[in-house]
Amino acid sequence: MSTEGEAEFWELFGEWGVGRDGKPLQLTVRTITGQGSRGPIFAEPVSLDGIPQVAARQLVRASDGNTMVATGTALCAPLRLLDTFTPNSRVTLDTGRETTVTGVSVADQLGLFEFVRVDLA
Repeated sequence: MSTEGEAEFWELFGEWGVGRDGKPLQLTVRTITGQGSRGPIFAEPVSLDGIPQVAARQLVRASDGNTMVATGTALCAPLRLLDTFTPNSRVTLDTGRETTVTGVSVADQLGLFEFVRVDLA
């Protein structure tokens, strides 16, 4: 994605990445890297500031193909983070709630620029 496209994203969605106190919202992501004998294996946590979050309930398709209700969606500008948000990765929201990535897709804003859409359980 071009720098121009990323700038357009932040111009449109940037205010969604700021909490009521004026501070940037923060997510912590632990990307799933595999399965071990004791369960999932996760990479070291990565903190991301200013990621726009939209609270919504919607039907989404999980990575296993089942339909489920997602209780929130995080929109994330940089396509370079696409590999950070893999299905079944763990995300801790700025509220402290831990949730799981159920789906990831690349969305585009009327063909102007692309961003990563992350559906959370």
